[in-house]
Amino acid sequence: MTAYLLLLNPSQPGGVSGWECQIEIDGEVIPVAWNICGSAINAASPPEFAVGLSVPLPWAEAVQLISFDFFQLDWQETLLYIHPLSTPTIPGYPAYICPDYMCEPVPMLISSGSEFLPVAWVNPDPLHMQAPPPRTTCTVGGVELSWSYDPAVADGCFLYRRLEGEAAERLTETPLSGPGGRIEYTDHLFGLADGAVLHYCYSLVRQGREIGRSQEVPVTLSGVTPAATALRPNYPNPFNPVTHLEFELARAGRVELVIFDLAGRRIRTLADLDLPAGVHERQWDGRDENGRPVP
Repeated sequence: MTAYLLLLNPSQPGGVSGWECQIEIDGEVIPVAWNICGSAINAASPPEFAVGLSVPLPWAEAVQLISFDFFQLDWQETLLYIHPLSTPTIPGYPAYICPDYMCEPVPMLISSGSEFLPVAWVNPDPLHMQAPPPRTTCTVGGVELSWSYDPAVADGCFLYRRLEGEAAERLTETPLSGPGGRIEYTDHLFGLADGAVLHYCYSLVRQGREIGRSQEVPVTLSGVTPAATALRPNYPNPFNPVTHLEFELARAGRVELVIFDLAGRRIRTLADLDLPAGVHERQWDGRDENGRPVP
């Protein structure tokens, strides 16, 4: 069977640039596929969705956002509910269509009552913006990315990375910006080595809201594995309260990362495990194994 999530009667004709919700499935079903409409990236993992679109879905009386294919294990009714990921402030009324009644959209309700729950961002004006994909270069221990945006259109950008077969993650807590709209960023790839396949894209941010995304760029890591095993200088130094310790592994193996005092006494073990080749990072908060501050 297939269910559809729609946005009914969008209040503005500018198209849908993104949507977010959590879908609850009340019934004995086996999920088959979540099919997101448009050139989209989901920054969450189904059944949670935080979707941005590189090209807005065009306005229509009912904009389809996603379809859900599933096997129903019994003849009991299967209900779909939606919940917010955060307090909703975006317009629109979602609905689903039962395959037996394709011409009758059924409003989706929050599980606790009868109020419609908004899930989609609707652009107030048609978007005419360029969001070219980022340029990427593999270096030892990282991927260097660069791109340009129009500061008259957006205040900055969020950067996303997706490991092949996994959900995308946002790499930046706050929007990136640069002089004249030029952005350069290095993804240090902690724990990743040659051969891994990554996908990068960025979103344009205006007044705290994502208004469009670039296409994803696939990158197969090559030349990022260090040639020698080494411990980099910690930073910051001096520090308060936390310092970062980065180390490079030329090949996979057992790693023990230990803090000693000047007399050679073991203070804290930060790592004691098998790790793959690549660049890794640990943090130290200046405390010993018992949580006491170290002078």
